[in-house]
Amino acid sequence: MYYDKPGPMAYNLELARHKWHAINYWPSLVNFYNNTPLYLQKDDHDVLKDDAMPSSSAFGELGF
Repeated sequence: MYYDKPGPMAYNLELARHKWHAINYWPSLVNFYNNTPLYLQKDDHDVLKDDAMPSSSAFGELGF
């Protein structure tokens, strides 16, 4: 999930939470994760926008 992609562009905390919940609360995903062990690895260079790093400019109201 990228905050810098449409659907919506997540320039603030409210839109970022909306985007996260819209993807991670799909009933099929909830069911899957409730019944399947998983290992998550954070892709830390794509936090707010593609190829972000601590020295990158803020993305709207969001930042490191």
